[in-house]
Amino acid sequence: MSRHMLFWIFSFCLAMLFNGCKSQATAHEGVQTRAERMQASNNEEATETPATGNEKNNRVQATGRVRLVGSGAMPELVIRGEDKQWYIAGEEMQKLNHLQHEVVTVEGEESIRELKWANGQPAGHRRYLSNIRIVETK
Repeated sequence: MSRHMLFWIFSFCLAMLFNGCKSQATAHEGVQTRAERMQASNNEEATETPATGNEKNNRVQATGRVRLVGSGAMPELVIRGEDKQWYIAGEEMQKLNHLQHEVVTVEGEESIRELKWANGQPAGHRRYLSNIRIVETK
């Protein structure tokens, strides 16, 4: 590489480093308000509504492959069917944890959680199963 090219790369890196530090210092004021807004939106991020639209959850039979999604402290089990997927709630994970990567048929109460972005726009929904009973494993 020529000296000219090395000088240009070095200058570019210095400029990026300097501008990055400068922009972080000037943006520091807005960080707290942005964090407060994110915390407020996280509190209202998802609202759970029953699948049938009335007060009781819908009893369904779900068939699909059990898999673990997520990482770190928040892994979740999912039953992935042909056209739907159901997330397994809390202590119900223990019933299906040993069946990862297997196709199962379970029966449980389905509830749908509507998801929203931080700006309040709809972001889709998630189906959850609770009070699970294993019907069949394949």
